[in-house]
Amino acid sequence: MTPTEERGLAWLMQHQGYAASDLRFQHRHSPDFDGTDGRGWEIKRIGRGNEVRFSAHQVCDLRLHGKTTVVIFSLTDEEPSTVPFEDLVLPGMWGDLRLTVYWQPKFCFPQQLHSRWALDRVVAAYRAQNWQRIALPSDVLPEGVPA
Repeated sequence: MTPTEERGLAWLMQHQGYAASDLRFQHRHSPDFDGTDGRGWEIKRIGRGNEVRFSAHQVCDLRLHGKTTVVIFSLTDEEPSTVPFEDLVLPGMWGDLRLTVYWQPKFCFPQQLHSRWALDRVVAAYRAQNWQRIALPSDVLPEGVPA
């Protein structure tokens, strides 16, 4: 667990009323913490130039989760900012924070993105910085996920 995630855990237990047993930490998945109430908590810190970074894979995971709140810590303030993930436009701005999306060699649904055509569409959409507007055909997406 990173120092920022440790601060996030302490904040969730102190300010949101969770017990340690009510939270499940996910080291390699997003959101960082899953509560027993079904809510997710993604912990972020402000980087250089008022930037908050998300990987493309995190964006996919957080969109699929649904009820996720992003908790943003600065290096100096004790009280973090919170915002529902659904309210963020990525990449974009939230207040004075620049929200960026960086590429990782992972996909939302690796088992479905097997065709070269689908992969080319994902790469082209990312390069155009329109990750939030990727429209994949329904035969590429898993059942239950809107196209």
